[in-house]
Amino acid sequence: MVQQLIAGGRSHSIFELVRAVGEKNLKRSLTLLSSLLEEGEHPLFILTMLTRQWRLMATAREGIDAGKSETAVGKKVPMPPSLLPAFFKQLRNWKESEIRRAFDLSLAADSQLKGGRQSAPQVLEMLLLDLCRPHPTSQRTGYTLPFLESRS
Repeated sequence: MVQQLIAGGRSHSIFELVRAVGEKNLKRSLTLLSSLLEEGEHPLFILTMLTRQWRLMATAREGIDAGKSETAVGKKVPMPPSLLPAFFKQLRNWKESEIRRAFDLSLAADSQLKGGRQSAPQVLEMLLLDLCRPHPTSQRTGYTLPFLESRS
């Protein structure tokens, strides 16, 4: 029985995807997303885990920006201590405005996943493109989320 469970395991984990997005590694993020979807991971679970990362980053960014040490901030982030160094390394690549934007994009993607016309893989791929691109302030054409359009 245990061997059957182990054999049916996934080749990639959601945490690998979250890490790749946190590192803004677009190529790896898209590859991992494709693998997770092919392995049957639910799109809303993927989005939930990405959103969880923004929440952790927002908490940590607020502490760091207030002048607290990574050690002090790490105590407020619900994560195993062994993962904190990599988390803080990722956080250095994210400004507060980018984290806020990630929340907005995630909310818009959630709306699209639950009632939009695009397929779930398309919605998540576009989300990763927006999150990982090198210049997040530039507006990409050809892809819009109506939720964000009304806020501009």
